[in-house]
Amino acid sequence: MCYSLFSIWYQTWLWIGVACMALGATFFGFGSHNAKTEGWRKLYTLSFFICLIASALYLATALGQGQSIVYGRPTVWVRYITWSLSTPLLLLIFAFLGRTSLTLTGSLLGANAFMIATGLVATLSPKPINYIWSKYRTKVVGIAQSRTHWTRMD
Repeated sequence: MCYSLFSIWYQTWLWIGVACMALGATFFGFGSHNAKTEGWRKLYTLSFFICLIASALYLATALGQGQSIVYGRPTVWVRYITWSLSTPLLLLIFAFLGRTSLTLTGSLLGANAFMIATGLVATLSPKPINYIWSKYRTKVVGIAQSRTHWTRMD
């Protein structure tokens, strides 16, 4: 356990996060169960899982799991697991609300996965290699954005 990485204030905020996300998951779970339409059921269900994932991984962090010293730097790598599981669900909510095409939704999910994966590699890499990963990620996404019609709704 790496409790020494974080202050008592950080631990307190993590426990507040656990409680709030668990309450949010409960709210959205009941909302999903009692939804009047299929659209609301989808939104509540996706929101339920986002909060559930966040609550579980805040709990892991509060218990001192998912954090390590990597190359002399405190690293909370469990957040990358959280992001890889919850942000695709959040993007699905936005895609549903915006009625985006499957192509655009897939592009957003792919870019999201790429950003999280390269961020994790950069975090776990020694200096100066971590800077190379950060710059590579930024340039690739920038090039992809300039070459793609992100607002186009085919």
